[in-house]
Amino acid sequence: MKNVQDIVNIGRCIGCSACYSVCPKGYVLFKEDGGMGFPVPQVENCDGCGNCLKVCPNSDIYEDDEDE
Repeated sequence: MKNVQDIVNIGRCIGCSACYSVCPKGYVLFKEDGGMGFPVPQVENCDGCGNCLKVCPNSDIYEDDEDE
């Protein structure tokens, strides 16, 4: 996954806006009802920093790799 747009695309976004608050360049914008019943993030010009995925409660791609 590149950013929270992928979370939206697979239907896992809950509209919490955590991603919006951590995007250092303001690339995460909220659009009205993305077909989910609440505003969802729309990501434009993403540089792939991953901050949004790190705070997303429905993104499980960042796992603790201490055992590896």
